[in-house]
Amino acid sequence: PGLIVTEADTVLVIAQSRLKRGDYDPSDIVLTRSSDGGRTWSPAVKLFDSGASGQIGYSCVLVEVRKASPNVLLAYYTVGPAPWKSHQLVWYGRRSTDEGQTWTEPFAVKHDGHPESKPSNGGHGFQFPNGRLVLPGRGNFLYSDDGGLSWTTAGKAETVETKVLPVALGSATEVRGVYLITRKSTAYRIYGD
Repeated sequence: PGLIVTEADTVLVIAQSRLKRGDYDPSDIVLTRSSDGGRTWSPAVKLFDSGASGQIGYSCVLVEVRKASPNVLLAYYTVGPAPWKSHQLVWYGRRSTDEGQTWTEPFAVKHDGHPESKPSNGGHGFQFPNGRLVLPGRGNFLYSDDGGLSWTTAGKAETVETKVLPVALGSATEVRGVYLITRKSTAYRIYGD
């Protein structure tokens, strides 16, 4: 699952809802939200419904575009056949301008064509003070300079399941770096600017 707390203190959780147990079986992408600090939660909303398609909803992440007015929430996920191979997963997104109460129809996400230019499984992204958005990617990280309309692949990690955090570099107090770490690894990398 991925969790994000918005600038307005709304808590959102996005997750793969497996219909069976397997990593490659059909599944939905669901989202729930809380506007009272996690005391109560909305019913789960299906952002992707596998239905009778036999498809899998996978690799779901959230990011908030705080430089937009009003703030924009972006929910990203991949869809592919069950069972799937990485090259078969297609990256989709949905937008919300009301703290996740409603979402646009899904749209195909533009990216640089790198074979692993898609989000990692679970997590959240962030926005730098200069407006750049960053997401965890499959063995990398992804960044956007146009409010999440298109994405570029960067970095290299040992496994496909990554997480990202913003960091200050050296003695600078401004956050300008990406801390990239992977599942089942003690190695991490820091990328600047």
